[in-house]
Amino acid sequence: MKKNITEKKIFNELSKINIYPDKIEPFNEGTSRSTYKVKTEKDTFVLKLFHDSNYNEIQDKITLLQKISSHYSNIILSINNEPMIINEIPSYIYKYFEGQCFSEISIENKCFEFGKIVAELDTALQKISTELSTISDTSLLYLPEQKFSDLNINKLSGTAIKIFNDNLSNIDFNKIRKQYIHKDLHYYNVIHNPTNKNYLIIDTDGLSVQYLPREIAVSVGNLLLDSSNVFSEKEVTALMNGYNTLIKLNDEEKKAIPLFIIQKKLGEIDYLYKQLALTNKKNIQDIKNINKFIILSKNALEYTINNYDFITKFFNKANQK
Repeated sequence: MKKNITEKKIFNELSKINIYPDKIEPFNEGTSRSTYKVKTEKDTFVLKLFHDSNYNEIQDKITLLQKISSHYSNIILSINNEPMIINEIPSYIYKYFEGQCFSEISIENKCFEFGKIVAELDTALQKISTELSTISDTSLLYLPEQKFSDLNINKLSGTAIKIFNDNLSNIDFNKIRKQYIHKDLHYYNVIHNPTNKNYLIIDTDGLSVQYLPREIAVSVGNLLLDSSNVFSEKEVTALMNGYNTLIKLNDEEKKAIPLFIIQKKLGEIDYLYKQLALTNKKNIQDIKNINKFIILSKNALEYTINNYDFITKFFNKANQK
């Protein structure tokens, strides 16, 4: 359960690290209400609170981000080396990056350029070593328990789970690489500055070791949301070509992409329903916002399972190129 956070509590804790806010305001985007924009006389910061994590988990996140920063500069980096505690909730704070979501910008070869951004991060993350033998395939292929109040969503998720499980045996997971990935890298988690022509990757909370093609599957899945649930072969091909400039997926890795789209969308729906359960029923706008994202994820999942054979053939064809 989320604990009450007041501006006074935030101000008191930030003052301990010599940050004195003139203005504190929540970000009213996405599904989280635990991120704040903090303006001081000279600078602007972003404060992120983690209600469902403990001190050690957030310390590990900060340490991992510091390791990544030695290989890659376009990622958020906490200005504090250890978690801040605000009303018993661990948090970190980083400098605000001025720009627009990648979804809002207009540039040439947008899908291709985004594919390159994803590949640049994954190339850097390949350099972060970890003990892979302790990570089981079962944990990486986990699907959350799908029990929702909406019977139509239950039926849809049941069909998706069946397709997922039925197709696992078609993939040789021994040939699929494992490494750290962002796990939620799509247009809305990249901030682009058109003046300086640089960018920042945000929402790195889920960074963990996963199968490599799950990363690009997130981007492919979200293209469905941005194109009214139409699988655009042109856009997906451009995205894959951009990714291919630095990372070349093998046949088994490409073949697994449709499965990882299903896994991601099932996880999104599960997360959103949990957020809905934690939301104050009097906060009508938050409830509407979460329900909007549930519908988007549900539509993308529905399109994927209804067109699973077509999407699979598309990536099989890509394997032959």
